Amino acid sequence: ASSRMLDELVKANNLDLLNPADRKLLINSLEVVKSKAPAVHISFAADPPQAALEKIITWLRREIHPVLLLQIGLQPTIAAGCILRTPNKVFDFSLQKYFSSNKDLLISKLQEKAEQASL
Repeated sequence: ASSRMLDELVKANNLDLLNPADRKLLINSLEVVKSKAPAVHISFAADPPQAALEKIITWLRREIHPVLLLQIGLQPTIAAGCILRTPNKVFDFSLQKYFSSNKDLLISKLQEKAEQASL
């Protein structure tokens, strides 16, 4: 039995996995992609829906590179949002980062609410 993603790859490329030449072609193609394609890693707090992942990879492949590889990870400590990593850069779009960068504002607003509540 093969995975759904493998089935889609085989179908999209009109391959027959029972044919040794097609298997070799697939293996060689995947090795080239693995060694040459740019890679992006995105961490989420929880498993993202498949539809969201499909939109993300479609956009990345249209805007960045047509054979970009996307790795998905889980990092529950980010609470919400995501962290995107490339070999050279990290983009932190997490709720944790947002709260950290706006800590003073958050504290002042909490103090205001506490003062209003005590009146």
